[in-house]
Amino acid sequence: MGPPCVGKHTLARAMRSEIIDLRFLHTITTRKRRSDDTDEEIRIFKKGEFMEDFATRKFLYANFKEDSMYGYSKAELTCGLSQGLCLMMVFHGRGALALKREIENLPTIFLSSPANAMLQRCRQRPDWTDNDSKMVLDSLTRSEEIYRTFGTREKNCIRLENTTLEQPIQKEVVSKAVDFWRKVIG
Repeated sequence: MGPPCVGKHTLARAMRSEIIDLRFLHTITTRKRRSDDTDEEIRIFKKGEFMEDFATRKFLYANFKEDSMYGYSKAELTCGLSQGLCLMMVFHGRGALALKREIENLPTIFLSSPANAMLQRCRQRPDWTDNDSKMVLDSLTRSEEIYRTFGTREKNCIRLENTTLEQPIQKEVVSKAVDFWRKVIG
């Protein structure tokens, strides 16, 4: 978990290449597809379709933003766990907080970054606006608060810092994340 533009998906993809049985729990969203989105990670819904699933309580977690909605399917999680799959979800702060309340001992990687590096990465996105900068900084603050609440008292949490402005994410960050995951998951 972590704020926008910190490198969550980049880290998740790097971990996926190192841990063969690791699978994404699809992010379901109404936002526009980005050039680096893959079908393995994301499903794009129309707003009406999303709201129908939300109304019938099909989401484990859902988040509504001004221009887009995000959620995770309860059925996909249940099915994946029943098949013994090792599932990975990529979250901003509020989503991780909600899930940690629902799923006991949820292994969590808190990914952080210096604010200036995050903002510089975010500004490279084609859909980025200046209004998004305040949201990123607020999200960074919230993520740090969540880490202090959960991460400092739980054994199955780790905090890593991504300081690079470029992709791929630093090798030592990926290495620490993979080592943590293997230790916690087994």
